[in-house]
Formats: sequence, C-alpha cells, structure tokens
Amino acid sequence: MGDVDGFMHCLDATFVFSSFRAHNAGPVRLCQQVPGVESQLLVTVGVSSDDSIGGTRKEEERVCVWNTKKWSLTSKTSFPVCCRSVKTAATTAATASAILDEVICLEVASTMDVILLGHNSGAVQLIRGDITSDRQCRRLVLYEFTSPVTGLHYIPAPLTSTIGKRHKGRHAPDQVMPGSDSGSVSSASPLIAKPTPSSVYIYAASENKLVGIKLGKKDEPVRTTILDTFGCRRNCSCLVADPEKPGQKLLAMAHKEAVYFYDPDGRGPCLAIAGSKLAIAVYKNYFVSIRCNKSGDNQIDFPNAQSSVSLFEYRNKFTGGEFVLPWAHSIITGFGGLFVLCVEESSKIVELVEKDTQSMLDILFARKSFNLALEIAESDNYSEEELAHIHRRYADHLFNKKQYDLAVKEYIQTIGTVEASYVVLRFLESGLITHLVQYLEALVESDNMVNGRLTKDHTALLLNSYARLDDKERIEAFLDRLATQQSVGSEFCSCVNVLRRAGYPHQALRLAQITNNHADSIRILTEDLKDAEAAIKEITSLPFDQALEAVCTYGAFLIETAPSATAELLDGLCSNPAGGRISASQFIKIFVNNRLGLMKFLERYIEKSTSTDACLTDVVETLLELLLYEINEVVADASIKDKDTQLAHLRGLIMRLLEDPRATYDEGKALILCKQRNFLPGCLYIWMKSKQYDQIMEHYILEDNFEAILKACEEYGDEVPSLWFEAFKYAADKPKLGEHLPRLLSEIESRNLVSPLVVLQLLALPDAEKCHTLGTVKAYFLHYLESGKEKVEANEAKMQRLREETLRNREIARQSKTRVKIFQQQKCAVCNQALEPPSIHFLCDHSYHKSCFDTYSSDDQLCPECAPLIRRGLLESGKTTQSPLGSADLLAELEISLSLENADLSTTLSKAIAKGIASESSTSGVATLASHPPKPLPSSPALPRIPSVTPSKTPFDDLLTKKTVAALGDSGRGESLSSGLKQPSTSSSAPVLDSGVVLPTKKVSKVASNPFGEDNDDEEAEGVGEKGVAKLTNAPVVAYPHHLNPF
Repeated sequence: MGDVDGFMHCLDATFVFSSFRAHNAGPVRLCQQVPGVESQLLVTVGVSSDDSIGGTRKEEERVCVWNTKKWSLTSKTSFPVCCRSVKTAATTAATASAILDEVICLEVASTMDVILLGHNSGAVQLIRGDITSDRQCRRLVLYEFTSPVTGLHYIPAPLTSTIGKRHKGRHAPDQVMPGSDSGSVSSASPLIAKPTPSSVYIYAASENKLVGIKLGKKDEPVRTTILDTFGCRRNCSCLVADPEKPGQKLLAMAHKEAVYFYDPDGRGPCLAIAGSKLAIAVYKNYFVSIRCNKSGDNQIDFPNAQSSVSLFEYRNKFTGGEFVLPWAHSIITGFGGLFVLCVEESSKIVELVEKDTQSMLDILFARKSFNLALEIAESDNYSEEELAHIHRRYADHLFNKKQYDLAVKEYIQTIGTVEASYVVLRFLESGLITHLVQYLEALVESDNMVNGRLTKDHTALLLNSYARLDDKERIEAFLDRLATQQSVGSEFCSCVNVLRRAGYPHQALRLAQITNNHADSIRILTEDLKDAEAAIKEITSLPFDQALEAVCTYGAFLIETAPSATAELLDGLCSNPAGGRISASQFIKIFVNNRLGLMKFLERYIEKSTSTDACLTDVVETLLELLLYEINEVVADASIKDKDTQLAHLRGLIMRLLEDPRATYDEGKALILCKQRNFLPGCLYIWMKSKQYDQIMEHYILEDNFEAILKACEEYGDEVPSLWFEAFKYAADKPKLGEHLPRLLSEIESRNLVSPLVVLQLLALPDAEKCHTLGTVKAYFLHYLESGKEKVEANEAKMQRLREETLRNREIARQSKTRVKIFQQQKCAVCNQALEPPSIHFLCDHSYHKSCFDTYSSDDQLCPECAPLIRRGLLESGKTTQSPLGSADLLAELEISLSLENADLSTTLSKAIAKGIASESSTSGVATLASHPPKPLPSSPALPRIPSVTPSKTPFDDLLTKKTVAALGDSGRGESLSSGLKQPSTSSSAPVLDSGVVLPTKKVSKVASNPFGEDNDDEEAEGVGEKGVAKLTNAPVVAYPHHLNPF
C-alpha cells in the first residue's frame, strides 16, 4: 500500500509490517504487484525529483519497478531494488499528438513486458519493453477517451500463438491463427469451439464508454470495438473466469443497476446487484463489491460512511453475505483470504472469513434449501456418499410433503449408499406401486447389478409389481435390459416361477434362458408351450449327464412329437465320449415304424462315434443294408415325384459311408451287399480300396468303355504298370482307337513292359478290318530303330577312344625304361606339405611322403590317387563286350517301308523280317580279339506271359515258333531298351543271336589286359620303333597319334 508521502508499506502473511520510500517528491498515486504466483515485482506510479545540471530539482511523474525478492521485512537495512524507472509522459513520435497528463489507472501484464497507463486526459498509453531491466522501451497511444480512464485490463495472447525471437535486430513475425479477426478472447484451452484470437486483447473503460482493443504484431491497434456506451468508476471493473468455460476470461463492469459481463464480441449475461458500487473484486467463486445504498443522492462520495460489502456466489447464484463496513476503501485478496481496507480516523484492515462448507450446509438444511446445498457440495467436490445423504434428506422432505414424483427421483440418487429396503418399505406401506416400480427399475440398472446392489427379492418384487399392473411391455423391456448384461447371476432364477404363476410363460422362458436355467427352460417348453423342437434344441446344448436326464424325463413326449429330431438327439448322446457305456442298440426300439429316423440315427451315430469295436462294425453294415434297401424301394415306388433327387441323395449317403475312414466294416460283406443290390459305384470303390485294379479294368472292358479304361491307367498305372499293356491289348484290334495308340505305346516303351516283337504280334492281325494303319505306329518303330543306331555309334566311338588311350599308355611305359624322368613336384598329394626325403614318386606325377604313402596306400605298387581309376579300367578290360547286333538291310528296309503312309503293316513287317533272316547266313561273325576267343553273348531277357491268340495261318508262324519273342526284342538294341532300363538276362552258350541279325564290326588291335603290361612289351616297342604303330593281329594298321606322347 502507498501513502501520500511517497512510502510503500508491505504486510506479509504473518502480518509483519515494513516500509520503504518509493517516490521522494509526492504521493504514491498507483501501485500494483505483477500478476503471477512466483512474481516478486512491484510497480508504482508517483512523483519523483532529480537534481538537474543547474542545481535545480525537477519533479516529474515516473513509473518504477521494484524487485522485492531479496527484501527482508524484519531487517531495517534491507530495501527493495529499483530495477527500472521510466517517465510517464515522455514525448515520442507516437505520443506527440496525445495529452499525457497525470496517470490515474495502471495495468501490468503477467508477461512482464507490457505496462498500460490510463491518463486523466483520457489517453491510453502502452509501454513495451522488459520491465526488469533499464533498457529502451517503445511507447504507443492506443486510444483516447473524452473523459478520464477508469479501468484497464490486459489479456495476453493464448498459448497457441508463437512469440517472435530477436535475431540480430530483427523480430520474427508472430504466428497468427485463422479466424483471428473474430474479436473473441481465447483461453489457454484448445477445446473452445468459439473462434479464438491469436493476438493480445485489451479492455479499456472510462466514465462514459467501454472499448475493446485488439493489438497486432507490432502492438498497433488492429481493431477497436465499442462494447458499451456507458462506463464505470475507478476500481469498478475486473476480469472474471467464465463459469461455463473456466479457461476464458470475461470482463465484469459494475453499474448502478447491475454487474455486466463482456467478452470481445460484446455484452453478455449480468447479475442483478442493485446499489452504487464503489469497488469490485473476485475471491474464489464470489463476486465481492463495495456498495452504498444511500438514497436521494445520485453522486456518492468515496469512501462513504454507509458503505457495505456484499458477496455473491456467481457459479451457484446465491448471496454469500452482506456486511456493513463504513468507510470501506478497497478490496484486497491475498494469503488465501479476503480483506477490506477501511479509511476512518485511523485506517484498519478487516478480514472476512468464509464459513466451512458443513456450516453452510446446515444453514441451508434449516432453510430447506436442499438444491442449493447440493450445488455447494458438488462445487466443493464432495464424495458420492456425502452427496447421497443430502439427496436422502431432500427425498424424505419431499415424501413427507407428498411430492412422490420428486421424492422417487431423489431416492434414485441414493442407490448404492442408502439401503434399498428402506425406500422399498416406505413405498409399500403407502401402496405406491407405480413409484415403487420406478425405483426398482433404477435399481436394476446395469451398474447396480454389477456392483451387487440388486437382490433376488428386489427382482421378484419388481416382476410381481409388473404383473399386478398387468404391464407386459415393461416386462419385455426389463428382459431386454437384462439380456444386454454380460453376466447375470442366480438372483433371477426364482423369478421364473413368479412369471409362470402370473401367466407369462414366454417371458418366463426368456428369463430362464437369460439366466441359463436350462431345467426350467425345458420344463416350460414341454409342459407349458408344448414345443418339442425347442426343447430338443435346449437339451442338445446341455452337458451329457443333464441331457441324458432330460431325455429320460421327457423322452416319451419328444418321440411322439418330433421323432426325427429326437433320433438325432439320441445319436448325439450315444456318440458323446462321456457316454461310452451307452450303445445305439438301446435306442433302436424307439424307432418302430420309423425307418427313416433309424437311418438318420445310425448315420449320426457312426459319424460321431470314436470307437472301432465290433459293435460299430455291425451298426455300419446295418445302415448300409438299410440304405441299399431304401434305394430299391424308391426305384420300385412309381408314385414318388422327385425320384432322381432321392436316389442321388441315398447313393451319396452310401458312398460317404463307404469312404468314411472312421466307419469300420467287412469289405467282403459290403461287396456282396453292393453286388446283390447292383450298386456298381460301391463295388468300384471297394475294388479300389482293396487295390483290385484288375477287377476295375475288367469291369470297364466288359462295359466297352475306353475312356474309363484310359482313366484307370492314368490313376493306377504307376502302381500296376501292366494296366497299360491290358489297355493296349484292348485297343489293338479296334482301328477307331488309333489316335490313342501312340500314347499307349509310349507308356509301354517308357515303362519297359514288353518288347516291340510282342507289340508287332498283337498288331499283325489277319483281319484287315481290325488292323491299324501304319501311320499310328510308325513313330514308335522309327524311334526304336533310331535309338539302336545311336547306341551302335556310341559304342564304336568309345572303342576308338580306348584304342588311342591304350597306345598312349604303352608308349609311355616303353619310354620310361630308356629315358630319365624328372619329378618336379614340391608338395605331397595327401597332406599338401613340402616334400622331404624320404619320398615316393609315381609316373602319373603324384608324389608322397613315405609316411603319408604308408598310411593311405592300400597297394605298394599303385598310386593312391590313381588306384581307383586303374582298378576300374582293369575290371572293364577284363569283361567281354557284346558287339551290338543289327542289320543294315533290315534297318534300311524298315525305314523305307515306314516312310509309306498307306502301307500295310503286316506285309511290311513280314518282308523286313524275312530279309533280315535271309541275310543271317551271309553276314560275318562278330569280330574278336586276336589273343582272346569270343565269349558267349547273354541270352534274351524273359518276357511276361502273353495271352494266347489264334489268328489265321501267316508266313511268320514258323518264324515265331522257332525264335523266341525276346530274341527280336533285343535285335539291334543290345541288352536294354531305349529307355535305358536293363532287361533281366541269363547266361547262354550260344555264340550267335537267335534272330540272325548281325551287324558288321571292324577288326580291332590286340588289347592287353594290363595297360602297363607284362605281355611282350619288348616286341611291342620294336614294332612301334620300326613302323611307328603297334602290332595288330588280323587288323588294319592304325597310326599312333603323336600329340598323345608325353615325351
């Protein structure tokens, strides 16, 4: 507080008093503490004097900022620090046009960078700059009234705006949000739906006008709005938090008739507080005002001996108190209390102490103001239990006044705190069934049921009340609400019988289903509603023991009303794992004269049964016989309209029964039943299941169904390849199937089933109408002959390569006896380490440590690396190779014949074979080596037994009698077919082939059994040395290739 002598007096929370002199040339006209919890800055306005250069004292009005942080009130030598002092009437370019006289109004921003000054001339001056440091400030006149300024209020920009930072003399522009021109002041909360400005807003008031000024980026007025055409006295305006939007500030301005509230858009609501107001302020939720009710005088002096202080709670809108305090000067809020400064002969400060909430509530209870008591309790954040007791007192008051509709609403607010039986008893004693129902309905709400506030007695009472009111709609609504609950306890089970006795069976059933009371549900369905289908469905959902008990209790009714559904139910009981002691035969007696029901029962029993004993086998065979019998009955009954559909269904059931892996049955008995009833799909499946593919093929052949035959070959040909041969035999005498013949011959050849001679025998039929054309088999025989030629050429190339390799090895061995061999290997071939004596060297350029050789060698005379290759070569050279057989004439004749499209197959093949046999005597024998006699060739492989055919006499009958079929099978092909698979063979002493087809061979040179051999090496060397070639026995001279000589 400031006084007329220029002193500032400070009083702390402990009422310690201290003073310091703020201005030395006059009184302290205005003072204000900077807003903020942690702010310790004090701003004062007064007259101060300084010694000028000429020695005269110059008095001027100044604004001083004091830092009280380090000011100790108990110390006489400690004083606040003046951190800034500026003139109030400094002349600048921005303020030159305004009259800046005495300051009568002061406002300091909480941001500590703005000071607003209101002058007696009506000018509103803004000083921008840091108030904590003595730096240059910026001045600006925002508005000029025609009368003195009485109030200034600064609302800083909201948190959404961004304040520019200073960068080397430049200011970054402030961030302006869209909608900033709406003029409304925003709170810090971003949830306000109303458009919020992103700039500073100032309220300025005089005695005859109220304006709102919106500032721009550089503090210049962007928009000035006249909010009202009348003003207020000094200290008669303040900022108030909006009750509906706590984060938004409103301006409260006191007038004689009322207190008006303003936002940037204009005037808002008002409070009807009559009387002349001398000052107003806000304390907690109270609007505090100093009034003077003196009548007959329009102009009241200030302060006044008849003044009083009134408190109005603006949130709950009630008067908090009226206190007569003469000479009340100003209202002070601080230290959590409310103080009033009274200036009498001796000034004093009066503290107004607020009563505690309970005392206020007791006063309101005595006055029967329960609504206001509830509002106060809610404002003070009373607990639910405390609020419920207030509601109970209010409800009892209303009940005693017979205002039952309002009383029941208040009683509902007490649910969870006040015992429900207390309320129920009051309504029952008075016979208020309707109001009781209303209370019980609230008690049944979801939250109350979850919290355990509802008992079975309350629910039964509610349903009884509905029944007495005959209100079916409310019963349904109650059940709907109950059905939405996630879990319903057992307290509702007793209510089922209440509804049954009241004559509501459907509602009782629904309640039993909601509460999972299956026993009552089944009882209602069978006894009251006679609904067997629903009862069976309910029984099906029960556990095994309960379902079995229900079937035993209501089985007679169920069988009579719904036999088919009952059969399914019995089937489920029999197939249940817990019902292993129950057999299906125990329920068969139920199905007398109900063959279809028995079939369904047995079918479901088999599907759900997990046992594989003989009992299940008997059930399967019984069901199979029933289904086959039913098919015959359907076929014989001409009155059935959808016969095809029923037959398809029954056949499908039989096939599913046979194909079911869980159904065990005797395949022999099942096959007999299917044959007796002429059910071919079943026979085919059993043949397939038992892998009797020959029976399937025989069946298709008897039906003359080649497509089925071909499909059977594709499906089972991998397991039984002979099926392809059977299919070929079937198609051999059917020219119309000629397009399929190449496919069959390809499969026969790839699987090496029979030799081409057998194929030829089957195709060479005397009946021309049953013979195929040559074009259908030409590719098969050409491929066969070409593969033979390729093998002969490959064998000849291999023989030539072996001859050259033998000659090279002999030359190397010969020269090794006369020339020096230098071994330059530096590492062991085994350990890959440097060679050190003793070491062993081989002519193959492999060297070893002696220790490594002794460890890894199995033969002292062979290189470990080359030993496997040498042994393999010796083994192959010791074998007697069989010269490929063939006849150039036979091949040429067949190729010429097969090139004709329309040639007769039988005649062509007969001529070609006849020419090959005729050339047998004139063909030279197989060439042999000079030093070895020829070894016998292996005999022809044994072939499968060929079904006997009895064609007419042909020129080839004698040939086929003398020569075996397998002999021609190897003709020109060696020991294997074109597929590369070996034919089984047995040894034979015959020197030549039975077919008589011999290919000419070249005479070869003598080949020693050992390439490095011991046999006549000297003679070989002499022969080579004289003639340059090795000696040959009865063979043409072969020149040795010089590029193979390593020396």
